[in-house]
Amino acid sequence: MTVIANVKEAISRELTLRGVKDRIDLLIGYWRQQDARNLKKSGTEEQYSEKEQILQDLSDYARAINYEPRIIPRSGGSVQNRKRQAATDRTTSVKRSVMDTRAGSTTLVQAAEGDCSASVAAPSQSCVLGEIAEPESPAARLLLSTIGQNPPDTPPPADTAAYGEAEQPETDGREGSPSTGGLQQQQQQQQQHHDPAGQSHQQTSGSARGPHQSSAGRQLLPVTTTGIRGLQNLGLQLLTMREANEYELRQREIQNEKEKIAIEKQKADNETRRTALEERKLDLEERKHQLEVSRHERDNEKLLDSIQKMFNAQRNEMLEFLNGNHT
Repeated sequence: MTVIANVKEAISRELTLRGVKDRIDLLIGYWRQQDARNLKKSGTEEQYSEKEQILQDLSDYARAINYEPRIIPRSGGSVQNRKRQAATDRTTSVKRSVMDTRAGSTTLVQAAEGDCSASVAAPSQSCVLGEIAEPESPAARLLLSTIGQNPPDTPPPADTAAYGEAEQPETDGREGSPSTGGLQQQQQQQQQHHDPAGQSHQQTSGSARGPHQSSAGRQLLPVTTTGIRGLQNLGLQLLTMREANEYELRQREIQNEKEKIAIEKQKADNETRRTALEERKLDLEERKHQLEVSRHERDNEKLLDSIQKMFNAQRNEMLEFLNGNHT
């Protein structure tokens, strides 16, 4: 549920059941690839036994309900890039064809502008052509799906078919056969070369009524496979960004731990040096004390020697004096 909430925040809209299923398939396949890659890097199966058990239980459950998740191919990035480029080219060609149709129907839209503003419940043929001329309108998409200009890998959705059936009473009597529509488009394109000023007026009228019809068309038409591919790429990008951020956070934590260990080691070294200096100081104090003691002892010995010499001299003088008096 946390992943779904994060994806909802990223895409800013509600997810459908098919979208949730596609994202679950995408996450399972991506997690399988990353897990197999990590298993190959580590080379130890003991650390991944629990994950393998979870994967086995998940596979058993999927097999029990007759469901097999899709796995991203090995060259998924390049395939998706090629498909995205092809879808972009197809979208560009469709927009060009719609703009040509829009430019060709400029003259008829100008002629029937009064009828469009007067009667909304029963639009004229020019109103329908003006609606078809808008590139984002449902009528333009329905026309493109009818003449076969949709991408080949995008099947016509159910909502588009329902919309076509709902609009059939209004468009059958006015559009005619596909060959007639093609002739009308050629004539309108020829008229467009002679009347380029009508395009700006038609664009103004189309932009005036475009938001309501385009929003209704977007509500009726479902998300195509190109949109699903874009959401899948978005999911992969979000997972890649999340892993990159987690890796960066882990690297920062490891760096901080290393710095803490280095600081603690430096503190221990400083403490050891301080202890060694204290011991050396004590040794110096002890040597100083010993030197002081030895100096005092030498001074005392010198003093005793001088006193002894003085007593000996006095005794000798006394003996000499006594010997002289006796004689």
